[in-house]
Amino acid sequence: MTGICFCASYGGAMTLRTSGKAEHYRYYTCSTKARFGATGGRGLTVPMDKLDKAVADHLEWRLLDPQH
Repeated sequence: MTGICFCASYGGAMTLRTSGKAEHYRYYTCSTKARFGATGGRGLTVPMDKLDKAVADHLEWRLLDPQH
């Protein structure tokens, strides 16, 4: 999603982050927040599967709309 989705709060690109054992938890977070930590502001963090689904659903809606 990097380069496609941007944080509404800071405008930073959403970048993939992982955490937990064996990097089990995957999510996208604002690159500004990721780069500067607590001083980078609140930033947006979204579970990977939720953002991927939202983008895929939006693209499907736009591409399969008969008016397009």
